[in-house]
Amino acid sequence: MYVYDGETYIFEGETFGGAIAQNLERDDYMPLPDIRGNHGHYKIRISNELKEIQYTDLAELIVVDHPENSEVLLDKKVTPCAFNKISASKAKSENGDNLLSVLDKKIMMFSFLMNIMQHQIPFF
Repeated sequence: MYVYDGETYIFEGETFGGAIAQNLERDDYMPLPDIRGNHGHYKIRISNELKEIQYTDLAELIVVDHPENSEVLLDKKVTPCAFNKISASKAKSENGDNLLSVLDKKIMMFSFLMNIMQHQIPFF
């Protein structure tokens, strides 16, 4: 999946990995943080980089307007949920190991789950 950022196409990731037969068909969602719109128009390029046989029934773009300092995830019903980014400047273990990347992931998941509980959104 490539997205146009206003200047060039940027590789964002791959979809449908391993979906090479009808019984493996599924929905696949991918955040596209580098995509930039131009008056409500977006450019996306879908390419089969692995040269596998892939079947695509439908491709849709879900655009969610959200505050700049927030992240968006989809629940199991594909309802977008925005949550505020929370960050720490440093986090170290008793041994002095840098734990910032681990902490950021845990804070992000905690914030997302709190958002789900506040809005009573069934997730699992």
